[in-house]
Amino acid sequence: MRIAVIDIGSNTIKMTIFNKTDTSLTGIMNKTENTGLISYIENGVLSEKGIRVLCDTVAGLVSEAGRNSCFYVYPFATASLRKTANYADVLERVKKKTGYDVELLSGKEEASFSFDGIVKSMGEELAPEGFTFDMGGGSTEIVSFKGKELCDSVSLEIGVLALYNSFVKNILPTKRELAKIKKYTKKIYSQVSFINGKNKIGNIYMVGGTGKAISKLHAYLSNRPLTFPYSIKRNELTSLLSKLVCESDHMTMITAIREIPSRIHTICPGLIAITTLMERAGADTLTVTEASIREGYAMHVAKLNRIENEQPGK
Repeated sequence: MRIAVIDIGSNTIKMTIFNKTDTSLTGIMNKTENTGLISYIENGVLSEKGIRVLCDTVAGLVSEAGRNSCFYVYPFATASLRKTANYADVLERVKKKTGYDVELLSGKEEASFSFDGIVKSMGEELAPEGFTFDMGGGSTEIVSFKGKELCDSVSLEIGVLALYNSFVKNILPTKRELAKIKKYTKKIYSQVSFINGKNKIGNIYMVGGTGKAISKLHAYLSNRPLTFPYSIKRNELTSLLSKLVCESDHMTMITAIREIPSRIHTICPGLIAITTLMERAGADTLTVTEASIREGYAMHVAKLNRIENEQPGK
């Protein structure tokens, strides 16, 4: 049985098609549309143009799911719509266009599903305890865990596209703009009681497109194979940021433009937000996983709707 999960984020809208059996859930297809929905939010309201982009994109992905024999399609939205004052109207417009209800997740639900995805992806390689985080375009969800069980979670107003829109004037940030991003993210992180420099956890796990883009760029520049989970030391992340901005390293810039063109404007805000979080948590290594919130959400809807390896109605 195939399940399509459509993740409506602030920067991208992604669909993963899973093959569901009685004992496993396996991703068999991924598709990403770069929509930048957060840029269509004006005075807390998603604009008419933004609504049309959203509706057309989801409709296209629903059609793609149908062409791939998906009997079950589950769209959900996160901070992209959670922050908008007109989300109820937006959800109704999407349903009218596509025929599907979009579930609007809370920050806590977002954190929980992302964590479930990491646990599934890492398996026995996951550390006995530590932190995971999902850094999207409009928010970041952080989880502390022990023994594969969620202990604490929080959803923060830190997203790579939101940081770019708020602090960066041109494509890449200046040193002054980076300092402002660091000051802002440090202040937000300091308000989370379960994250502090005394943790000394060593490793912190990440999901999301920003982490994968950083991994891709780092792997190319360091001649490493790009295989996930992909681990990077904090000082390597700082060095990468320096090459992109402070040193104006031409080769690094050309490589970034070629390898991660759709992320070129958010990569530096992401790097500064990640390294600041690692400093706060006492983590020396970032491990980027293959997981996404979509795995966790797919497991949730499959269980909730009792979807087994059978045809609908049988």
